[in-house]
Amino acid sequence: MSEDNKRKSPFNVYWIYAIIGIALITFQIVMSGGGSSTINSEETFFQIAEKGGVSKVYIVNRSRADFKLNEKGISFVKNTNSDELSKIADLYSRKNQFASSAPTLELELIDAGTFINKIDKLNDQLVEENFQRQKLLPNH
Repeated sequence: MSEDNKRKSPFNVYWIYAIIGIALITFQIVMSGGGSSTINSEETFFQIAEKGGVSKVYIVNRSRADFKLNEKGISFVKNTNSDELSKIADLYSRKNQFASSAPTLELELIDAGTFINKIDKLNDQLVEENFQRQKLLPNH
């Protein structure tokens, strides 16, 4: 008789934890950044940067440069017929509409010092042409 009184509830409390966990994982996937892509050559970076299309450049461990494109860079990439630039254009066209940030592009650096010097020269050239300076962060 005592076993009949202890009927199990059809709803288990652990289902709430499972639902919350799935909701958090889903939220993280949907709201994650726009992704990233690796650029194979410095020439591609400077081709975009010379048009004033790069908004920020982060030097990571003096071995990699992470950067994002501004509106000028996005339109330049989408309107140029180049294999590597078409990969970047695809990345921006696939951009998650719920993502809070733009995709990050990565460039493996051979020599960070040379790259920084090229950025400095490019900044001087862009200032003369009334473009905004490229922001080089944080190791400069």
